[in-house]
Amino acid sequence: RQEDSAHAALLTLQAELWTLEKHAGANEKISQQRRDLWKAESQFAVLEEAAQRRQLSAQEKSLLAHKDETLEYKRQLAALGDKVTYQERLNALAQQADK
Repeated sequence: RQEDSAHAALLTLQAELWTLEKHAGANEKISQQRRDLWKAESQFAVLEEAAQRRQLSAQEKSLLAHKDETLEYKRQLAALGDKVTYQERLNALAQQADK
């Protein structure tokens, strides 16, 4: 299980790096909800890989059984979080322009 945990951390960082490189604009910010989505996607990838190598616990099986609903919910949160982050950035720029 420690190996699964380490692999999950690696996948999360790889996903975050990929997205940061993709959104490398100076004014772009990434919402916490988007980061949470990446983390969940990585955790599910690790669980699916672990299922090929060992017997999953009841809790792990339950998590995988609800994967699609969980990820869809997190995608919706990420989209909304991105909009909030973008609006906050616009508001900050507008305040700077008013000064």
